Amino acid sequence: MRRAGELLARRAHGRDELRRKLARGGDDEVAAEVIDDLARMGYVDDERYAAALAEHRLVRGWGPLRIEHDLATAGVPEAVVNAAIADLDRAVVREAALRAIGDRTGAAAARRLGARGFDEDVADGLLGDVS
Repeated sequence: MRRAGELLARRAHGRDELRRKLARGGDDEVAAEVIDDLARMGYVDDERYAAALAEHRLVRGWGPLRIEHDLATAGVPEAVVNAAIADLDRAVVREAALRAIGDRTGAAAARRLGARGFDEDVADGLLGDVS
């Protein structure tokens, strides 16, 4: 429980990510029990974690495809990932894409958007506005 508290004090974690970290140093069964206890207390919540990670990534100029990948890699259940992506505000995604582009134009801007996890619809919409 102490180790879980230390990890959660640094940042939010999804259930599976936290379980993997706790199991490294000990028993997988104990890790699962600790996480169940923390979830009951409200300290571990995949939906809240997914929303927080999505918001954090958008502020840093990452797109929905990258956010989806990061959540899946963290072991967040697919239904939770899909809901988090569906809940993203289009205006906020657009702002994140503009941050990702910076002062790039044309093909360089399109490449940057693709590399940062924005789909073609976002790129087409923005590059028409930015050009």
